[in-house]
Amino acid sequence: MTTPDSFSHRDDGTPEGEWQRAFGERMPEQPQLGPAFFQNLGHLVVVAAHPDDETLGAAGLVARAGASGARVTVIVATSGEGSHPDAPDLGELARRREDETRCALAEVDPGATVHFLRLPDGRLSEHRFALAQAIAEVVGPDAMAGRGADRAGAGADAGLATDADATAGPAIGAGAAADADADADADAGASAPWHAPHRDRAGRHAAPSGADHPAGHGAGRPDANRPITDGTFGGRDERRGATVLVAPWVGDRHPDHAAAAVAASAVAQTAGLELLGYPIWLWHWARPADQGVPWARLRVLALDDSQRAAKARAVAAHASQVLPLGDAPDEEPLLHSGMLAHFARPFECFVVSADGESPKAAAERAVPSDSDDSTRATSVAPGVLHDGGVAADYFDALHRGADDPWGFESRWYEERKRAVLLASLPDRSYGEVLEVGSSTGVLSRALAARTSGRLVGVDVSEVAVERARERNADLQDVSFERMRVPAEWPSGSFDLVVVSEVGYYLDPPDLTGLIERILGSLTPLGAVICCHWRHPVAGRAIDGDGVHAVFADRPEFARLARHLEEDFVLDVLVRTPGESVARRERIV
Repeated sequence: MTTPDSFSHRDDGTPEGEWQRAFGERMPEQPQLGPAFFQNLGHLVVVAAHPDDETLGAAGLVARAGASGARVTVIVATSGEGSHPDAPDLGELARRREDETRCALAEVDPGATVHFLRLPDGRLSEHRFALAQAIAEVVGPDAMAGRGADRAGAGADAGLATDADATAGPAIGAGAAADADADADADAGASAPWHAPHRDRAGRHAAPSGADHPAGHGAGRPDANRPITDGTFGGRDERRGATVLVAPWVGDRHPDHAAAAVAASAVAQTAGLELLGYPIWLWHWARPADQGVPWARLRVLALDDSQRAAKARAVAAHASQVLPLGDAPDEEPLLHSGMLAHFARPFECFVVSADGESPKAAAERAVPSDSDDSTRATSVAPGVLHDGGVAADYFDALHRGADDPWGFESRWYEERKRAVLLASLPDRSYGEVLEVGSSTGVLSRALAARTSGRLVGVDVSEVAVERARERNADLQDVSFERMRVPAEWPSGSFDLVVVSEVGYYLDPPDLTGLIERILGSLTPLGAVICCHWRHPVAGRAIDGDGVHAVFADRPEFARLARHLEEDFVLDVLVRTPGESVARRERIV
């Protein structure tokens, strides 16, 4: 078997017997999803990156929820047309996979509602903002206003947004500044590699390429413009109770799964909803003793014989994935028998939020009234981007899936923004430079040309840090470290600190902590460069303008320069009182 970072669907994977033995040892103590969870459940919203994800990971949960009287909504982000990139008609494959999903859901909950967003398979990271908007609309306005436990979402009438009609936003990740400008109705014919571990023609794990996959998919399909919202199969009256979000687990080491997880987490944070993550590829690439297995946060849902049988029928409904698509070598089943064995268990597994609160405990909480804001505030689970370990899992998966996930090297927007930033530096060179959120080191290399001493880049993703090191290996006195700021901070003082596309991923206390860290290490004549995207960032408590306002409110800083346009804002800050470049050089 290949290493976890390069796993393939063709690998044998970890035998299910190993997992069964591990669960057998742990099951007596492993926390369960019990009756109280379903008694308090009003609306279950299941997010899938591809058709079949929801079946493999959560079909039993859907069946239990539907049987309990709860409302069930499934959001399928892509149509999975990348599962067989050499198929003669990718549009037909996408239609087939959507139909398979309808049939599978009918097996486990005939009353479920399904939405197909038809975002591009293999490039979901570029459409996380649109996905988050779609999830938010299904969850409903009451929940997004902080009343998620009070009603059961928007249901079948929700008008789900696509990137074509959503306000563009940056990629949801550390150091991100990419605008989500891909059109969800572009060509379906040039597909990204397969939806599981994205594969190249040889079947190995490969990064999706923007060059050979035009943005979006759907054009050329006969039904490309039909409504993306299906009606319910049966219909169910709205039941008062908690709304729970379910999405792929962020640590599954699949870029599309990670993107779906972060979009769901952003909505869960904003609305104060419980979020459960379902692993799929974890069972394939990991072994029970691996540190990456989240045993402490794993919750088990027992399935009875009828639920197991319904799930088996639902899995079989995805014939394009479990049976050969054709006779060609690259049309083999994408889910071999060893992989399918992981989903024939008499239970399903879900990963709870990083604070360790169990879904059962969340369901047993009393549903607070509209006025009980203090109770609600204490029940909001920390999201992906506020938890260092989970955030690192997400960003690591994202960088494994694409060489340039933010478009730093391919987008003129990014190249131009770097030029504006470099032109705004008030000094020709700096002795000591710190870049917070250095990502893959593209901006770092340009900053190094203006650095006479050392340059330190920090990022939460170890994979990004390794890429930055490789990119800048020929430069002296340039180093990169994996750190979670502001809890971690490099030693020494700095003449220049660059904070680009990071601030809105920090909660208010951490943003304040970041400023304190900067003030504690900035030299008397040093400068701070803040640069952030100005469009909405789904699920964040603060946007780019808000970040800059927090910096501006600090009396220790004077603004030396500002660049403001529709898409981004850049501020040059120095210690009060500050002196312009012209005055410093005695021109005025």
